[in-house]
Amino acid sequence: MKPLLALCILAALAIIPFAAGDGTPAVTIGTEDGLVYYQGDTVLFSGISTAGDTIYLFMTAPGLPDSGVSPGNLFLPAETGNISTFMIVPVSDDSSYAVVWDPAMAAPGGAPAGSYTIYASAAPVNFSDQNGTPSASVTIFLLGWPSAVPHPHAPALVTIPPTQTPIPLPTATTPSGSQVPIPPTQEPFPIPTASDPSGTPITIPPTQTPIPLPTPPVPVPLPSAPSGPGPIWPLPIITADFESWSGWLVDQLVNFLIP
Repeated sequence: MKPLLALCILAALAIIPFAAGDGTPAVTIGTEDGLVYYQGDTVLFSGISTAGDTIYLFMTAPGLPDSGVSPGNLFLPAETGNISTFMIVPVSDDSSYAVVWDPAMAAPGGAPAGSYTIYASAAPVNFSDQNGTPSASVTIFLLGWPSAVPHPHAPALVTIPPTQTPIPLPTATTPSGSQVPIPPTQEPFPIPTASDPSGTPITIPPTQTPIPLPTPPVPVPLPSAPSGPGPIWPLPIITADFESWSGWLVDQLVNFLIP
C-alpha cells in the first residue's frame, strides 16, 4: 500500500509546472543565523522550491531512526506517504518558504544537544525512500545551555588530616596529686619541696636510710689505788701465769693503756 502511494505522489510531482532554470524541479534549504545554536534558541529554515506548493520536512540525527523523524516530535518516525509524520510547510507564490523550528518543543525537556540534519523534500517520503525525489538538506549543531558551560572557580578548601598523633603536653604533679598541664611556652612549674602555697608543712620522705652517727666509746674506769697501809700496787704472787714480776707489770700497763 505504501509503495503504491509513493508512486502516485511521484507521478503527480512529474506534471507540476514549477522547474529550475534548466526545467528540472529543485528544492533548497538553509538557515538564517548560521549553523550553531544553543538550547533555548529557535532555528529559522528557509529555501526555494520549484517542485510543488508544499515542502515536507524531516530530520535525522545520531540515535534517531535512520529513515528520519518529524522535527516537531523526535519520537515520531517519518513514514513515507503519511503526511502527519512530517512538518508541512507551504510554498509561497514566489517559490519561497520559511519555517521556525523550536528544539524545546521537539521532545520532553527539549531536543538533546548534538548534530541534526534537516531534509526538505518535495514529497512526503523519508530518507530511505527518496529515490530521486527533489530534496535538499542542511546540518546544524545544537549545543547545551550557555549556563551549563563550566566557569573557572576557586578550588575548594581541602582539610589535610594530621599524619601523626599530637604529642601530649608534659604535666606536673601538685602536692595534692592532681595533674597540671604545662604550656610549651614556659618552664615547668617547680614543685615545692618545703611547703605548699598555703604554708602547710610537707613531710618529705627520705630518699635513703640515714647514716647512723658514731657513738662515743664507753669510758674504761681507771684502777684506783687501794686504801689502807701497804704498797700502792699489790704485787702478785708469782704463779704459773706470771713467770716474773716484770711480766706482771707489763700486763698491768697494757690493761691500763689499752681498754
